[in-house]
Amino acid sequence: MRIAVNLIPLEGLQGIETFAENVIQAIAEKYPDVELFLILHKNSPHFFKEFSYAQVKNFFLSTPRLGKLSEVIMQQFCIYPLLRELKPDLLFSPSPFMPAFFNRNVVVIHDCAYDRFREELPNTWRRVFIRGTYFLAKLRALKIITVSEFSKRELIELYKINPDRIDVIYEAAPKLPMVTDEVQQKTLKKFSLGDSPYFFYVGNMRPRKNLPRMIEAFRLFSENYPGYKFVIAGKIDKRFSEPLQVVEEAGIKDRVIFTGFVTQEEKVALYKGSLSLFFCSLYEGFGLPVLESQSLGVPVITSSASSLPEVAGSGALYADPLDAENMAKRLEAIVLNDKLRAELTQKGFENLNRFSWEKTAENLFSIFHGLVHSGSSC
Repeated sequence: MRIAVNLIPLEGLQGIETFAENVIQAIAEKYPDVELFLILHKNSPHFFKEFSYAQVKNFFLSTPRLGKLSEVIMQQFCIYPLLRELKPDLLFSPSPFMPAFFNRNVVVIHDCAYDRFREELPNTWRRVFIRGTYFLAKLRALKIITVSEFSKRELIELYKINPDRIDVIYEAAPKLPMVTDEVQQKTLKKFSLGDSPYFFYVGNMRPRKNLPRMIEAFRLFSENYPGYKFVIAGKIDKRFSEPLQVVEEAGIKDRVIFTGFVTQEEKVALYKGSLSLFFCSLYEGFGLPVLESQSLGVPVITSSASSLPEVAGSGALYADPLDAENMAKRLEAIVLNDKLRAELTQKGFENLNRFSWEKTAENLFSIFHGLVHSGSSC
């Protein structure tokens, strides 16, 4: 089986890139007879260029110097000569973006966040482009994959896609680096944490992440527990500066730490040093930080909304993401109840048994095999 993998849209280190990296590795390890042709460009993340499997081959497209248009041009025009040369059985796109005139597409749509939170994408052209991309997948993809039953319901409701054309394939906890005591201490020192107990958030600052309410919850909590801190890790996005303003106005700059971008090692160190993950998003297609935290034995406070209960299972303490006082009470429960923290840690480990990249690869291969051998086409 020959599978081309469309990695053209991926340039960062977020959930979609993590999904793609782990899926490619899992398929390569479990199915050595499957040839994987990775379609890249010069700005593709380095980890896509470093797989050491004989059946994984890299193919680079030249990047037009046209800013945001480059991605569109590569995907809708430049990719076709390469596909004619490679003659793949299928083109697998780990993101929603796919070439319009190739008729053997399998595409992954992780969520419908931009439909629910339009303020996150104020550019009208980009909104039209993304909605058009989803409708293109509806019309042209042989199969649409999504990562939770919640996201499947969203696609059915918002895009009226036939449920039979959507398969749910769960993600799993990403492989995280081992961190020595030296790195642990160095990281805590770098962010001026010392021996201070703290709650931990990792992710971006988009409105769907609910950081302003989470910060307000922490402020309420810290009125009675002033010795605690809230560490917010992730790139600071000036387009969504409300969390910074809330901290300033609340007068808790000494207790809320924005780290900016952190390395994988620093992220693990911050997880391990925390009292718990505090991740009460309004909207998640899956929610990888929940599984990351559980895999490291760190208790989880998360939201009762969107996909998060589906992913976290019984291994989390749930809060109403619209109610700052409710979230503050969950922070207090973590601080006061050692037994609860131990139970959440144990249940988190048990919850992880539901997920593995090997299972993800098996489910994905089953879809590929069925489509290739059924002769399906648009």
